[in-house]
Amino acid sequence: MSDPVTHVPAIVPPDADEITRGVWQWDVAAGARVMAVGVQSDPAKDSQAWWDAQRATMPPYEFLREYGMDFGAYAGKPVFPEYQDRYHAATRALAYAPNRVLVRGWDIPGPVGVVWLQRVHLKALGHHGTEYDGLARIHVLAEFLSDGSIEAAGQAVLAKTAEEFPGATEIVDFADPAAFDRRANDTQSCADILRRACGIHLRPGPRTLTERHEPLRRALMGMMPNAAPGEPPGAFLLDPGCPRLKDALRSAYHYKPLPGPQARYHDLPEKNWASHLADGLTYGVAMLDSASLSPVDVMRPSLEPLEFAHAVASYPSHRNGDARWR
Repeated sequence: MSDPVTHVPAIVPPDADEITRGVWQWDVAAGARVMAVGVQSDPAKDSQAWWDAQRATMPPYEFLREYGMDFGAYAGKPVFPEYQDRYHAATRALAYAPNRVLVRGWDIPGPVGVVWLQRVHLKALGHHGTEYDGLARIHVLAEFLSDGSIEAAGQAVLAKTAEEFPGATEIVDFADPAAFDRRANDTQSCADILRRACGIHLRPGPRTLTERHEPLRRALMGMMPNAAPGEPPGAFLLDPGCPRLKDALRSAYHYKPLPGPQARYHDLPEKNWASHLADGLTYGVAMLDSASLSPVDVMRPSLEPLEFAHAVASYPSHRNGDARWR
């Protein structure tokens, strides 16, 4: 037997009463009483198998409007259709590990989008605590979006980090490589401003869409066999304190439809508020495995081949850039 539908419509407030299966009721300030009826109210549709089957036959935004009562869904093709609330949206605040690397992903210049994330290793389950060792999950912990100056955004990010992540021992920042470019009339880049004014040292993230998107896509497709009871089973979890990022992953970060009757879309994601947060997330996820490397290693990831000296009694030499060891 299939699991029941877990989707709760976005229009239902947290304090609403579910008076019967799939029927929510709440009062509004004007004194009116509102009721919302979801698909769960129909026993024939109250199964995850039915939900998934319907979802596969419709464009995501049409499905969310028709069956999910999500009228904020954007009319476009989501960049990450792999995202689903039931797999990836945490129901309670995610803890962070102060003794592990905390990564901030930046989309900059333009409106500044910053996302805090961390790779968290899960405890083994089972009678002896030996099942599924070594599995780790990505926790997306916080979000920030600003249309102000670069320096003001940097100071706000520092303040938010100090408030929400006290005791963090190591913070690594990855950003759009464009943050290192100087525009025609600028004397310093965005990375220069953050370094000099805020003490934030950015490292460059990947340049191509494929390099940015595929790591997040793989994370969204992963499942955790040892997730704790009551937790979503995804290998990627989004904190409840990231509502804009959730909207971005659901449909706000999308490919805009091209004019015409056929379902064709632009090659690049639509540039809007959601793209700045989603891009910051992709830079962070793509570089998670590089977070413990030195800045030189990240900026120059490939070493030159080993050079061997053939003279008698000489040692092999290894050169990286201009440095040579013998």
